Amino acid sequence: MRIITKTEANNFVQTLAQESRMDFNANESLREIKQKLVESETADSYIQKIQEYIPAPVVAAYLTIIAIFNGANSPQSYYWFFFALLWIAAAVYTWKTSSKPHYAPATVQIIVATISFAFWVAALGKPFAFLNGYDQTLAIALLIVWTLVPPLVLPPEQPQLSKLINRIRRFLS
Repeated sequence: MRIITKTEANNFVQTLAQESRMDFNANESLREIKQKLVESETADSYIQKIQEYIPAPVVAAYLTIIAIFNGANSPQSYYWFFFALLWIAAAVYTWKTSSKPHYAPATVQIIVATISFAFWVAALGKPFAFLNGYDQTLAIALLIVWTLVPPLVLPPEQPQLSKLINRIRRFLS
């Protein structure tokens, strides 16, 4: 068993505070700090995952644009243009809103949300309704399945804080 000096512990706590960007009280023990880090790692609930995987504001923007164009009898190129533009926006929006301190980029979430947007648009109809063989009923059924599956099968994100917790465990042992 190794004896840890107060100076070693204080230096280690300062290093953890810098790496985790969390505030630790100088009087907190390493065990208390470890507990704070563990509590900050809670996994998302199923409902939270569904919300993360569906870029709702981008879908709402698309619905608004479609409503405007449907009333104006617009050419199909308008629908395709705004689908492409908002498809890119779905990826950027998800990237920006899913960025969390101490976490790696949420690449899986970004990909799933971008695909989700395409499923939503397909279920809504235009611009896919302009394609031969398009079946809106099938598109809606696929959207329902797609919305349910990713939150069930994709693993939760692993924050970089788990590395810090492991360092504390090694330091304490």
